[in-house]
Amino acid sequence: MLCEIKCDAFKISEPLNIHEGLNIVLGQENKANSIGKSTFLLAIDFAFGGNSYIDSKNRIIKLFGNHTIFFTHKFESGTYYFCRSTENPDVIVKCDENYNSNGEILKIKEFTDFLKKEYKLEKSELTFREIVSVYSHIAGRFETDFENPLKNEGDTSQSKGITRFEKLFPEYENIKPKTKSLELAESKANAFKSAVDYGFIRKTATNDKEAQRLIAEKDELLNVLDETKTGKAKEIFAFEGKTAQEAADIKKELKILRSKRSRLQSEIASIQKLDSTSKVSDDDLKVLQTYFPSVNLKKIQDVQNFHNSIYKIVNKECKDEEDKLNKMLYVVIKEIEELENKISPDLKDIPQTVLEEYGKKAVRIEQIEKSLEYYDLKNNLQNEKTTAENELRITQEQALSSISEKVNAALSLFDEERKNLKFEFQTQKSYKLYRENDVGTGTKHLNLIVFDLAVLSITEVPFLIHDSYIFHELEDDRVNFCLALYADFCKKYKKQIFIALDGQDKCNDRSKAIIESTKVIQLGKGKEALFGEKKE
Repeated sequence: MLCEIKCDAFKISEPLNIHEGLNIVLGQENKANSIGKSTFLLAIDFAFGGNSYIDSKNRIIKLFGNHTIFFTHKFESGTYYFCRSTENPDVIVKCDENYNSNGEILKIKEFTDFLKKEYKLEKSELTFREIVSVYSHIAGRFETDFENPLKNEGDTSQSKGITRFEKLFPEYENIKPKTKSLELAESKANAFKSAVDYGFIRKTATNDKEAQRLIAEKDELLNVLDETKTGKAKEIFAFEGKTAQEAADIKKELKILRSKRSRLQSEIASIQKLDSTSKVSDDDLKVLQTYFPSVNLKKIQDVQNFHNSIYKIVNKECKDEEDKLNKMLYVVIKEIEELENKISPDLKDIPQTVLEEYGKKAVRIEQIEKSLEYYDLKNNLQNEKTTAENELRITQEQALSSISEKVNAALSLFDEERKNLKFEFQTQKSYKLYRENDVGTGTKHLNLIVFDLAVLSITEVPFLIHDSYIFHELEDDRVNFCLALYADFCKKYKKQIFIALDGQDKCNDRSKAIIESTKVIQLGKGKEALFGEKKE
């Protein structure tokens, strides 16, 4: 628990003792503002790992500059001294008893985890701040909703408050496994939906009517295939439709490759027909001269020599082209062999058209079967989710009923003068705190005080903080009732309560005695303000 707090910037720079039970920050009778009551409570919250003290909307740093809060926590394991500065609020510095740093630094989470451990809250599903924040009503944190006492900063619905509230009670141990079962079921259903949306799984039937249509289509296709089981076609029915379709595709590709092979062979044969040695011989020229005595044999020989030189060049190019074509032919022949080996011997002699027709229908059947399989899987996942939802709902209803009984028993205990205050879970996601036949503003403020005390008495929440605005709408007798309630509560329960009051003139004698014995600091205008007289 917090047992001491100090700050050199406060008007009282010496350490202020914090009581084990009730602690009162006292202001002035005229409800004077800007004297530091809320700021002091925010400093208390700061010492418990809160961040509202340094929130820009509170303007504390802007008005008074950076400073350091020193504080002491005492637990069964020992007494611990710390300091936390507004300049570097993300860390807590460990100190000795004189608040000199010992060099050890804790991050905020490490510090709040330390508090959670020391307050023996380790089993809780909540963080330390989630446990205490709802019950710290301080101006400058978040606006208190008097009709929604479970509301915390950032909550947009009552369901968040209910979930957080459940985790304060042992009944949550029954809810927890059901919640995890539902989360798992939802995760699986969402994963399946995502797989469909991204195309990893073929889209399924959307409803039973569409599923029946697919079943009818499948039956019709099976009947058509059954009627074609004649001759060699019988052999393909031992294979999956996908295999037959693959065989048909291979045969189609083979047809193209074989045509390419024939073309290449033809081109090679044409090149080979060229006779690289064919030329006019000397005997041929003599015969020509016999018929044409006046012919110029030398010129004919010159032309023949020119042709031969050209042909040598062309013949080399033809030889190169033949080599190139032979290489291409080799590749095509290898591809043909590889594809032929991929076709089952039982399917080689079956015509491509038969394979294609069978493959299309068989593949469609397989697609339908897969779609129906996924449809069943989707339904099973949805049923699993629905079952988990129902089991969680039933378990949660039982738990909430038990929790509300505990809360109402505590409410009646602390609200002895007015026993009609009720807390009720209307659904799993909504609740109400109400007093029959009394909906006044002051009554709503009183309801919150009694409710917070009731929760503090039946849970492990270690402390609560109530700022002075909580009491503004209360009649004098109700203020006296609440002060007595706080004091009696602290005698019975080992919990700390921090409240701020605007004065005590209208309090009865008992209330004044309570204030005097539990007052931590008294604040007023000017020099009596928390930080003393503000310097302009």
